[in-house]
Amino acid sequence: MNRLALRTILIAALAASAAAQAPSFQKELKSKQSQLEKLRKEISQYEKKIRDREKKENATLEQLDDYGAQETLLRKLVKKLHAEEADLEASINATTNSVSGLGAQIDHLKKQYAAYVRSAYTRGSTGDIELLLMSQSVNQLFVRAEYLKRFSAHRRRDLGVIAEKRRALEDQQDLLTRQLGRRQRLIADKSAEQGNLKKMTKKKKNLLAGIRRDKQNYRKEIDRRKKDFQEVGRKIAALIEKEAKKKAATPGAKTPEPAGGGAFEASRGGLGWPVEGGRVLTKYGTQQHPVLRTLTENKGIDISVPAGSRISAVAPGEVSTIWWLPSFGNLVIVAHEGGYRTVYAHLSDIDVEEGQTVAPGQSLGKSGEGLSGPMLHFEVWKGRDTLDPEKWLRSRGISRK
Repeated sequence: MNRLALRTILIAALAASAAAQAPSFQKELKSKQSQLEKLRKEISQYEKKIRDREKKENATLEQLDDYGAQETLLRKLVKKLHAEEADLEASINATTNSVSGLGAQIDHLKKQYAAYVRSAYTRGSTGDIELLLMSQSVNQLFVRAEYLKRFSAHRRRDLGVIAEKRRALEDQQDLLTRQLGRRQRLIADKSAEQGNLKKMTKKKKNLLAGIRRDKQNYRKEIDRRKKDFQEVGRKIAALIEKEAKKKAATPGAKTPEPAGGGAFEASRGGLGWPVEGGRVLTKYGTQQHPVLRTLTENKGIDISVPAGSRISAVAPGEVSTIWWLPSFGNLVIVAHEGGYRTVYAHLSDIDVEEGQTVAPGQSLGKSGEGLSGPMLHFEVWKGRDTLDPEKWLRSRGISRK
């Protein structure tokens, strides 16, 4: 196959590829828009709920729940919008480079084609006739005649295909540019809403101060916390059952969990802490409530750290659940080798996604605030049982109560 024919085939393939990508791009864009619209709808619902509560009720824990849930949704929305913007910018850059490259190809082809036309005009048909008459055989005569016939047709086809490809890419670039503009406007709008949310956060702190002055709210929070501990236990039991069913469905598959618990169990007493600095407010097990002086059961430890502190995975694992509970706010459950799991609660922001593999020290998000103040609640599980986290974490790097 000669170079001219090969180039024509390659150009045609590029054009076909661009045409095939367009429907896929539109489908993906529509799916992302649907996700964003769903988030906006949820945010609007919480906005209405908050307004209704403010009209009807005094400071309540439920109001704090609404603020926290709306803030989580808004941050998730803004993150998605920023990711969309980055994806669109990358696509636009790639399309721009393609258009530029095709423009150069078109210019080169035009010059070649113009040279051919000038040559044909100068020689007229005489040159072609001479070429045919100089043939060494009848077969060569027919081959040259066919070549001359196809040469001009190939030139025209090359130019048409590339021009069509360029128009397709320019249309795609125009679409991406318009979509990027729309996304940037949405990000600006949601940034403004985030500014409003900051004002609301200040209002929320005032609300929280009022709630903390009422001991009834602490009693109510104890009950909510008990329920949430049970919810976490049920969630982990469901995860264990799901894993068991998955293993049963694949007989003969090698279990990934080594006997004895593997690396996680071997790290007992040497795991890194999930936060830098801070102090343990509430230890594991039966503890006296700092305000009510009643005995309460803690399934993990509560670490006092400034809101916005970096929360890190204590060991390698996989994010199995991202959740929200009234007394814990946002929480992340990470599954580790040997049937171990760690739970991180009171997160103001989350940096990971379900199913994501994490390394020791990798950021899971940022700490938030509970009724007792800014903190992180941290738990360690083995199967369906909780363990004392302080026996698993290294003794240095954080002060104890």
